[in-house]
Amino acid sequence: MDGIRNAEVTLYHREYSKELRQDAWTHTQYPVASWYAHAGAEAGTGGETAADHAVVRIYTTGPLAAAPGDMLVPCLTDVEISGSVQLKQLHPGSIKVLRVRDNRRGSPAMQHWRLEGE
Repeated sequence: MDGIRNAEVTLYHREYSKELRQDAWTHTQYPVASWYAHAGAEAGTGGETAADHAVVRIYTTGPLAAAPGDMLVPCLTDVEISGSVQLKQLHPGSIKVLRVRDNRRGSPAMQHWRLEGE
């Protein structure tokens, strides 16, 4: 059984550049992915706050340069950015990666990376 492949995504990975003395963003396009998102709310001391959540599976058997703080865009794009705020303005549906899990085991058709974010 194959996982649902309903999306194309671009992963923006952030690394600190010693040369530039600031964060540098690189991007990689993944044409085979699964994107599931739902909107929610959490109770807090000041009332309810948004608690949107997304699970993205990138189907690849190779390594993936991803870490918490990276950004995922629900389309293929090659725009150069200098920060996550700029990316959110260009692609409001993008999410910030909170967790990365390596699920490259079992059947090659099911091997993937699971990224969770909001």
